[in-house]
Amino acid sequence: MNVERSELCALYLGLKSDTQQCAKNLSDTHTGFWDRTYAKTVFSMVEGVTFRIRQYLIAGVEGEMFTLDYPTLSFLSESTYKLDSKGRLKQKEEFLSFLPGFKFTFETLGKCVGMEEFVASAFSHNGFNEFRKSVAIRNRLTHPKDCREMMVSGNEIEQIKIAEEWFHSLCLPLIEQAFKLEKA
Repeated sequence: MNVERSELCALYLGLKSDTQQCAKNLSDTHTGFWDRTYAKTVFSMVEGVTFRIRQYLIAGVEGEMFTLDYPTLSFLSESTYKLDSKGRLKQKEEFLSFLPGFKFTFETLGKCVGMEEFVASAFSHNGFNEFRKSVAIRNRLTHPKDCREMMVSGNEIEQIKIAEEWFHSLCLPLIEQAFKLEKA
């Protein structure tokens, strides 16, 4: 559990620092390197932290801090099991789609730490709508098909900033509560 907590904290703090550095270098034209880098770094942070939270939850189950059913654990571990032709179990990686996996992870964390209402409220907040829209921007920038898709408008940067703020407002109280429960 200590290893997973340390990994979660280090990754979160490191990538949050990266996003802050990128934000300081945003341009007025919102079409350049730092604008794209900021957008991609925000989602690198989101994806990395979400993955580490899944690992933290799994470790919490192993350490008997949390209780989760097998299907939930299977989704969190991003793996499924199948029988091969000889009747042996084979593990297969099963990556979660980004938005459903993100939502599932945070709803699970909310249940584990007794903050389901907080999570439900966060996902009904306008910040989540901006977050959802920002995912499309991130996808476009990560997989551009032409030069226009590399451009980032001022409105898009503002959307991503709102999405980032919303992410922190969701994530930090949940992590704080989980760490308090660890010490209890």
